[in-house]
Amino acid sequence: SYLNKDTLRTRIFFVILKDGTLKDIKIDKTSGNEIFDQSAYRAVVLTKKVPSLPEEMNMEFLRVYLEFEIP
Repeated sequence: SYLNKDTLRTRIFFVILKDGTLKDIKIDKTSGNEIFDQSAYRAVVLTKKVPSLPEEMNMEFLRVYLEFEIP
């Protein structure tokens, strides 16, 4: 895994659209454990949508990197 070989850690990249829809979901950094990586990926894919971006942000989309870790 990246950073520490005693810890499983994967990083998932995705985009949140203004309406809260998630898209462009991909594994950005692998843990080296395919089952763990796919579980993290699936968790984001199954989320599908989050609350809309706040109007104050004045953004069409937000890029997100989310880390999943098991010590």
